[in-house]
Amino acid sequence: PPCFGDLLGSIDLGVFGGTNTFAYSWTPSVGTTPSVSNLSAGTYCVHITDSNNCAFDTCITLTEPTALVIDSLRSPVYPGGWNVSCNGGTDGNIFSYEHGGTPSYTNYWSNGDTTQNTLNVSVFTYYLTVTDMHGCTATDSITINEPQKISTTVTANVPVSCFGDS
Repeated sequence: PPCFGDLLGSIDLGVFGGTNTFAYSWTPSVGTTPSVSNLSAGTYCVHITDSNNCAFDTCITLTEPTALVIDSLRSPVYPGGWNVSCNGGTDGNIFSYEHGGTPSYTNYWSNGDTTQNTLNVSVFTYYLTVTDMHGCTATDSITINEPQKISTTVTANVPVSCFGDS
């Protein structure tokens, strides 16, 4: 199977010699023909008998890659614990770390970036889909945060009524 956990494996036997017609008995039971499909990773054994009751046994092991996983999405933190330095800023960065599946990987971020890391981002929830060379996918998301907007308060001052007064 091309992706971890898929049921896309298949076995096609070519049988030579013996006396035609052949009977096929698979273990585990997946069919009675020389070609079987929709298989998961594992070992499949077949007992082949010809029309003279001559027999042959063989086993085939189907493998699969490890699961494609996004280990983490990380964004550096500015002082105060924010992913963007100032309110309304676009200086956030997100770094992705993935493994498994079958390299090479393609990356697609919800902001349209197609690089492993997306840089100079603003406040938003970003989604990443990583696809390996067989089309297997993994997804994850991260939310970028920012500090509150700087604001001020003005304390009312009593105006001086005449020049020179205090």
